[in-house]
Amino acid sequence: MLVRLEIRDFAVISNIVFEPGKGLNVISGETGAGKSLIVDAINLILGAKASRNLVRTGSSSAFAEAVFDCSAINDEEFKNALEESGIEDDDGMLIISRTVYESGKSVARINGAGVTNQVLKQISSCLIDIHGQHDHQSLLSESKQKGILDDFGGEELAKINAV
Repeated sequence: MLVRLEIRDFAVISNIVFEPGKGLNVISGETGAGKSLIVDAINLILGAKASRNLVRTGSSSAFAEAVFDCSAINDEEFKNALEESGIEDDDGMLIISRTVYESGKSVARINGAGVTNQVLKQISSCLIDIHGQHDHQSLLSESKQKGILDDFGGEELAKINAV
């Protein structure tokens, strides 16, 4: 679950902090209010391609950081990705940040450790899905569909699958 999102010097945003509550959170506003920039910042954190155009005019870099509570995630793929990358979740929390520089280069960190974009994508794919018009992301993944069904089936189904 996304606990906190901070965005600095990102396009026209100088600094915002968003702390969603439990349940459904809705971001609304007029056209041009910056809603899509928040989604762009989240996508950057999830491993989207970085661009120098994201850096606010007059700034040397753009920064986006998200804090996730992962304590309820039981996904083996997620746990294996963390372990293989040598990343420890501090009390179930992961802090993912991305800095994009004027040159267009970017640096990704998970709990302070630098990671490649491939590792960032692998780990973040288990944390959040963004759904917009015609977007489907992980819902099309066969392994994700199986995981959702297995979670729904609970322990009874797990016993049958173990046989």
